[in-house]
Amino acid sequence: MASLPENPANLEGLMELLALQPESRRRRQILQAGREWWKPETVARFYDEVVRLTRVDLRQAERLARAAAWISAQIGDEGSRAISLRAMGHVLYLKRQYEPALERYQEALAIYEHLGMELDVGRTISGSLQTLIYLGRYDEAFAALTEAHRSQVAYVQTALGKNPADESATISLTKHGTARDDRARWSDQDAPPQADSPVFIVGFPRSGTTLLEQTLDAHPQLVSMDEQPFLRRAADRVNSFALQCPAELGHLSADQLRMIRAEYWQRVEKKIQLRAGQRLVDKNPFNLLRLPLIRRLFPNAQTVLIIRHPCDVLFSCFAQHFRAPDLAMLCRDLPTLAHGYRLSFDYWYEQAPLLQAATYELQYEKFVVDFPAEVRRLAEFLGLPWDDSMLAPADHARSKGYISTPSYSQVIEPVSNKPVGRWKNYEPHFHGVVPELESYLERWGYSI
Repeated sequence: MASLPENPANLEGLMELLALQPESRRRRQILQAGREWWKPETVARFYDEVVRLTRVDLRQAERLARAAAWISAQIGDEGSRAISLRAMGHVLYLKRQYEPALERYQEALAIYEHLGMELDVGRTISGSLQTLIYLGRYDEAFAALTEAHRSQVAYVQTALGKNPADESATISLTKHGTARDDRARWSDQDAPPQADSPVFIVGFPRSGTTLLEQTLDAHPQLVSMDEQPFLRRAADRVNSFALQCPAELGHLSADQLRMIRAEYWQRVEKKIQLRAGQRLVDKNPFNLLRLPLIRRLFPNAQTVLIIRHPCDVLFSCFAQHFRAPDLAMLCRDLPTLAHGYRLSFDYWYEQAPLLQAATYELQYEKFVVDFPAEVRRLAEFLGLPWDDSMLAPADHARSKGYISTPSYSQVIEPVSNKPVGRWKNYEPHFHGVVPELESYLERWGYSI
């Protein structure tokens, strides 16, 4: 503490000082001496830092959440009080103090509803969801989710002008595949070898991609990065050549392919540094719909597709508050999700035989139930020498400090089969979507 300034010159310094100060009396003195920080903007910034710190150091997150509550009490601003309550709700939830956490969320929700702040109503309901689930209040949880999505859709419509009836930009990728005559034009000459190609992790969101990523990232010969849109940008580059991606990938020249690969790696280098002998793990679930581009740019790359019971996937997506408008609209209700899910896998299984990419299909339920054996099989597919660190993905995830994923709170826990079958608590709500999922339930051997 001696190295920290007693009178921080900026907000970042103030947050660091408060987060690292274990004594509540001293934190209060710091805040009392800095009246210039008593404003709603400070509380809002504290909230963002609390969210970040919950993935790094829960004790520091709690100190900052309490500081946010103290400032909001001094300035008497209702919006600030609500956001500080939500911050403390997050902290208490992660401390497994579910009843107090729910009380904070409900207090915050009442304020946001009174203020007519639709986006924050949705975010607060979404935040309280896991608390309700852990308390076994499943009907309340589903009702809360429905209301959260209603609020979020209302905000997206009003603020961004998006119509729920508009087609999802992501799912629209399923309309554009590789044509057989174009595929015949492809040449793998000068393509990077497998050792110099990424390992791609794909699957529908909330299928276990983050657990898989951290398992692989724990191996000393593999390095992952937070989800990045680098393949989407590569597709944009293809389109800039007046070519349709993926329908005209065969028209790319050798120079154009080299340029796109070089741009991909330049973006990667800004995120992580690969040492000699290391391979990149590029995890982005919806690259599921970019298999043609993966195959064209990196013909020798290996791709791991992770699948999970469709109903568990759908409920987990429905239970998530995605901030990206396209994902928010896709996940607004179970029928919309089920339709997008079916189209995504229809596309994958249509394209995969034509593209003949090196792919490995991993079933989430087997992965978490027989983890050591499944990890060994995966390592063999990737040609990796065995390393015991792959069996401790939770320890590895915690050591990284921060992972930008909704699954962070789960991936830092030991591998468990607890998430398997959670959808059954909401089974009546799935009756109308099972026909949409039936072909894949049967294909993968799942029961209802």
